[in-house]
Amino acid sequence: MTRISKLLCLVFVAAVTICSSGCIAVVPHTPDEGLVSRLGNDSAKSQLEAVLARVIDPPIQDVQVTGDDYSFGFNRGWHPYQFAPTGYNRMQMLFADVGRCEIYENHKVFVYDRNGHVPHQLESGDGS
Repeated sequence: MTRISKLLCLVFVAAVTICSSGCIAVVPHTPDEGLVSRLGNDSAKSQLEAVLARVIDPPIQDVQVTGDDYSFGFNRGWHPYQFAPTGYNRMQMLFADVGRCEIYENHKVFVYDRNGHVPHQLESGDGS
């Protein structure tokens, strides 16, 4: 086998391996709509605040949960070309506007609004 044919064989095997590995799977879950009524508002709010506080991307600095919405603030870091901080950002979403959530095996969470847009993409640091 020549050097080029060995290289082509290696490239082919690598391509097949990459293509056959597939996509990251969605973790099946069913939202518990009775959770707030069982836990009470204060306990449910504190649990949601605790979950959002474990998010590593974006790096959340503060979380606020009310009866109608949740919001979190984060510093996006440094601008790659200007070598300066990009500033503080705040994201808010009404619970009534949440359409669905997708949780993936790699700890990514996509929160969709009712129109199918993804206003929030989160990554948990500990898989919760």
